[in-house]
Amino acid sequence: MKMIGEAMKILDEKYDFTTNTDYQQIIDSLNLPYHLDGVVFDEFFTLIKYKYGI
Repeated sequence: MKMIGEAMKILDEKYDFTTNTDYQQIIDSLNLPYHLDGVVFDEFFTLIKYKYGI
């Protein structure tokens, strides 16, 4: 699922995700198959943890 992680990084560069970003909107906008929602969720929070040192 490395591609999703890379896509999340690109989206973060464009939209500057914060801890208040609604990850469900990201999932909806990517229009990925339902079974990948958990991967997007995991990648989003990994990105946020790294970005904000959480």
